[in-house]
Amino acid sequence: MRAALANEHKSSIIHHVLFVDLTTYCTWTRGARHEPNVGMETFSSNLKGRAEQLGISNAEVARRVGLIERRYGNYISGTRQPDRSLVKISSVLKTSLDELLSNEVNKPAKSTKRNLQERIASAVEVLNEDDLARIAIMLDALAAARS
Repeated sequence: MRAALANEHKSSIIHHVLFVDLTTYCTWTRGARHEPNVGMETFSSNLKGRAEQLGISNAEVARRVGLIERRYGNYISGTRQPDRSLVKISSVLKTSLDELLSNEVNKPAKSTKRNLQERIASAVEVLNEDDLARIAIMLDALAAARS
């Protein structure tokens, strides 16, 4: 019994350490469902906005992260708090956790070129080696045509 409690406590600590930066924005309680709060609204708004900047759908973000659309949709609507998938989401969206969680109104706008570069980088992560080889050939041809 004592070992089971120790493991549960350890799991709880790991869970809370993982979300240490999120606690200032959201209320995180294991197994409990909460109404969206200002922090979740900011987070869900940032998720939507970042996907729009990259020109990818929420369904595509969910696919790249490895989540079912419904679960990711709950993050977008603010009805579900993200778990360990938050790190993968930020990687797929080519953004930092701080940018996803920040409610800074005066964020500097990224250039169209930078957004396109990040969109390409996000898509590249899900391609296999054959696809990457084809893309490399196409990029080399485009670059050579510009020179």
